[in-house]
Amino acid sequence: MKQAKRFAIYLVGLMILTCGQRLFVQAGLGAGAFDSLCVGVSQYNSISAGTWVTIGSFILMLVSAALEERRPDWWVILSSFVFGIFFDMWGAVFAATLPSELTLIQQILLYIVGLMLAPLGTAVYFTTNISKSAYDEIITALHNAFRWPVWVSKNATEATMLILSLLVRGPVGVTTVVTAFAFGPVLQKYMELLDKKKFKILQWEKF
Repeated sequence: MKQAKRFAIYLVGLMILTCGQRLFVQAGLGAGAFDSLCVGVSQYNSISAGTWVTIGSFILMLVSAALEERRPDWWVILSSFVFGIFFDMWGAVFAATLPSELTLIQQILLYIVGLMLAPLGTAVYFTTNISKSAYDEIITALHNAFRWPVWVSKNATEATMLILSLLVRGPVGVTTVVTAFAFGPVLQKYMELLDKKKFKILQWEKF
């Protein structure tokens, strides 16, 4: 029963995260740093952006394992698979409910909601300690290896991806930069909130 509840919380976290990430895309003001990098790289070859996401996730998984001096966590593939399902689901929901053309105000509002939801989803599913995405895993690895606060690890990762995205001329926009540096602090606040005793039902092991 406990494991079932833990997995349910994990799925809820991923659903919230993917909703926020999809809202970034729907807002149309600039893709996330990692997504921009993958799209940018795909412009120079016949490999799709989605395939580059898989390749990039695999590389990040190996780097994380090296930083923490452990074997690669192959369960990150589970997160990638579930993430993809939920991401497509939210895409279908928003395609059916949101207007095809958005005003600037609507774009900004969608982005703000996404910025509130994506870090919340990340914090929720982090607490279950099941399986992180490769991107989240590298943040955890930096946190554990160098004892950086989570927001520093997040921003360091985002800044690296942002620089690489610019180098390959990925679809970087204003909100790409904003997200790169705002996501981390918001995530840190949510994690501190979930770590309080009244939210202990979500805390299976201290992060």
